[in-house]
Amino acid sequence: MCGPRDGYGDGDEVLLTARWDVEVQAVTPTLDVPGRVTEHGLVELVEALGDTVADGEDVWAALTRACSALPETELAERMLELILLQPPIPAYCEALVAAMHDPAHAPWRTHEVPSDRVALWTAHRILHGALPDRFPPPTIIRVDLRVHSGDASARAPGHRASPRDRTAFAARLLAARPGHNPMSGHGQDIEWAFDALWAIEIEDSSASRCVSAWIQPDLIGDMAQGATWSADIA
Repeated sequence: MCGPRDGYGDGDEVLLTARWDVEVQAVTPTLDVPGRVTEHGLVELVEALGDTVADGEDVWAALTRACSALPETELAERMLELILLQPPIPAYCEALVAAMHDPAHAPWRTHEVPSDRVALWTAHRILHGALPDRFPPPTIIRVDLRVHSGDASARAPGHRASPRDRTAFAARLLAARPGHNPMSGHGQDIEWAFDALWAIEIEDSSASRCVSAWIQPDLIGDMAQGATWSADIA
């Protein structure tokens, strides 16, 4: 399993003209996406729902109380108004949250606006944490890759690189995988990459490093631990 990012070296630009050998270290179901659900954000949500977090109180307990006090229609409207950049009309907010009761058709998997899917996942993750008996877990996939290039001039983005560069690098690695791969052909599309890869962490800044990506399960295809391939990135 790859560890947390702790890269060194400049790694500030992606200027790659090399072949990268890739091996899948792990494909792990997870309920966590780095940076998406924070304690500060949960406190703000409790307050937006008309409650407060008492001194020393567990924030999830406060959120459970706040969510339980509202009808689902009002809960849906208030939550999506806070989480989505452009929240829909109240009736559609209610429909989106109602769809979260069905894991196979949750809106973060099927919504017609791809850029909204990670926000809808965040809403579902919060609702599951607050009301686990009503909302099933919105499980996604963490993929850990070990990548290596034999080209001494090859560079990959380090932890100081921009999110765009890290995401583009990971997308090109993943899109190159043969077999049943829903990501195939999308590696050069940075807008698609941001919609599909919800977080990227990269360890090391040498020619061999670990790349971790958090991805919707629908995009994994037949990827499995131990799979290997090569990606030519220029």
